[in-house]
Amino acid sequence: MRNGNWGRLAMAAAAASVIIFFVAGGVNGAILGEEWNAWAQALGPLNHAPSAGVGFVIWLIVAAIDGVACVWLYARLRATLGRGVATAAKAAIVVWVVGWVGSSLGQFALGGAPNHALAVSCAGGLVAALLGTIAAAAIYREA
Repeated sequence: MRNGNWGRLAMAAAAASVIIFFVAGGVNGAILGEEWNAWAQALGPLNHAPSAGVGFVIWLIVAAIDGVACVWLYARLRATLGRGVATAAKAAIVVWVVGWVGSSLGQFALGGAPNHALAVSCAGGLVAALLGTIAAAAIYREA
């Protein structure tokens, strides 16, 4: 990334972030929404989740962090692994392991969240990271 193209890097990161936000959000909302809602209701007064609006902003920030990480890692790996889908997939998998698998294992260890929802959400995160990083790789070019 010696000859990084910061404008393209920003566009690629924005694209990856949007894709990650909608794919991961779709999995957690459309597919797992009822399961997450039932879990939150079962917690009763122990549920301290923020309001829907604040939660939305937090998930936007999380998607932006993941998108930037995917693109930055892809740009770094291009120098040694070459450009393309295979390198994008490797970058996505690294970010997925750190961002989704690590978080899911932590939640599993705490025992508070439903295991099925954690597993499906984690699998959806892999799809989100792969699609976002592959799309970003198509946008990113070095200067």
